[in-house]
Amino acid sequence: MKYHILYSSGDVVKNNSSNTTLWPYNEEAEKVITWELNDYTLTRKFIHLHQKMFDNATIQDGGRYLAQEQSICTSVSAESILESRRHHNSLIRTLQALKKAPKVNGQPPITFDTPDSLLVNELDPYDRCEDKFNKGHYHFETQAKIWQDAHVIEKVNIEYYMNVVRILSELNETCHYNEQTLYNVQPEEYRTVLKYTYLSHNSKPDYLRAHNFTDKLEDKDYEHFCFQSGKKANTLFLDFGTVGKSLTEVASTNDLELLHTKGVTQQTSINPWVRYDWSVGAEKTEDRYNEWLINNNVKDYYDLSLPMMTPGLHPLGECISHDFSTPKEFADYIEATPKIVGTKLEI
Repeated sequence: MKYHILYSSGDVVKNNSSNTTLWPYNEEAEKVITWELNDYTLTRKFIHLHQKMFDNATIQDGGRYLAQEQSICTSVSAESILESRRHHNSLIRTLQALKKAPKVNGQPPITFDTPDSLLVNELDPYDRCEDKFNKGHYHFETQAKIWQDAHVIEKVNIEYYMNVVRILSELNETCHYNEQTLYNVQPEEYRTVLKYTYLSHNSKPDYLRAHNFTDKLEDKDYEHFCFQSGKKANTLFLDFGTVGKSLTEVASTNDLELLHTKGVTQQTSINPWVRYDWSVGAEKTEDRYNEWLINNNVKDYYDLSLPMMTPGLHPLGECISHDFSTPKEFADYIEATPKIVGTKLEI
């Protein structure tokens, strides 16, 4: 079983999730990266969802909305941090302005407040703004869930709806980018996350809803979860498909408020999304994580013996087409062709 990611020339924006491509995907691939997928139970679920989504989209010629989102996270520098923060604040101001927008198809445009207190320091990259990003991360992910649940998608203008989703997604990305601390900072970074949003036609008697292209995790699905430092640089991982922060993310951002309020959200669902970055991870990641668990009495808040508390991500497979050993090698290879123009499963 093989998973191919197709690359071509084109512009990409780094350190946020602005790189959205809409159906149809008809660009020619100039380079192809291929992974050999393993036969783990959760990997088979990933294959099934990916195949079901694209089979249905092909029948419906993309359905009502099929978007591919390519997010790229690069190494942290003072300049990139400040650029990210300017973008972060501009997105907050856009959300605040949307609250005053007219109704769309009779629906209120937005129903929550985004306070000025979540705006971050745009002048000093050494001011970590840790509390603002922790609070912001929780706020934006919570509002994304509210926005999704409070509006019946087929009654809302899709363009407007997805614009709000994009803003919230980008805010989530800027929070992640600025939260890099403790053990997860890499000396060099070029992490790629690939996600899909698919809304099928609702005019056909047998159409599938968005929830048909996601699935719940069972206890056995956590068996192979691991830290990146425990795998090869060429490993393809299943991306985190649950709204919120897992315990490993809470640890990496030292988000004690979320820990103490029991707001940790482990991965409980799967979407056909992936991530990869050609890094072996920071040294002693697991040791530092376990030390953080002890120092913060995490066992008083969560039962760490539960399968869902297994730290890390699920490995889907290993790259067989190339042998990049660092993120820079990969970034240099695709420098002229940085845009993902599609994926393909070979079973």
